[in-house]
Amino acid sequence: MTTTYLFANNASSALAAPISSSDTTLTVTAGTGSRFPTPAVDQAFTVTLNDQATGDVYEVMLCTGITGDTLTVERAQEGTAAVAWAAGDFVANFLTAGTAAKFVQGAGTLGDMSAQNANAVAITGGDISGVDLASKRGNTASRPAPPPFLGCQYFDTDLGQPIWASSIGPNLWVNAAGVSV
Repeated sequence: MTTTYLFANNASSALAAPISSSDTTLTVTAGTGSRFPTPAVDQAFTVTLNDQATGDVYEVMLCTGITGDTLTVERAQEGTAAVAWAAGDFVANFLTAGTAAKFVQGAGTLGDMSAQNANAVAITGGDISGVDLASKRGNTASRPAPPPFLGCQYFDTDLGQPIWASSIGPNLWVNAAGVSV
């Protein structure tokens, strides 16, 4: 079986209820499930969870189905560990290093791509090189301006939460609810 990976622009939410490290479904905030792709047979998308308390804990999951606001997931993907998550923790559909490494690279396009670890990907011959998403954190004044790419995550220590670039340009950051911050 070959899996086709799906993507949605700026798809993010928060957990509506806590989940244990062994749960294979999670529920996002009411009405936000429609922000995410809807996988059919042999389709999936990556979903990254990030803790609201510190912004330091991540887990990459593979979502294989969604019904309303409930996602069916395969836990502990791309070298991350399955952990328990609290209600309010952040949920987002990001382009991950593992997904990017599956892209076929043609001569004269982006060049050679290699996954370096679970948090970084390098594209030689393209615009992104050595982007370490896990270490992008700091205060509001230190946000990258403009963001290096759409969907770029940054943990804003002044706000105490992760935020995402909603478009390329200054001051175009949104939180998990899609509100400009």
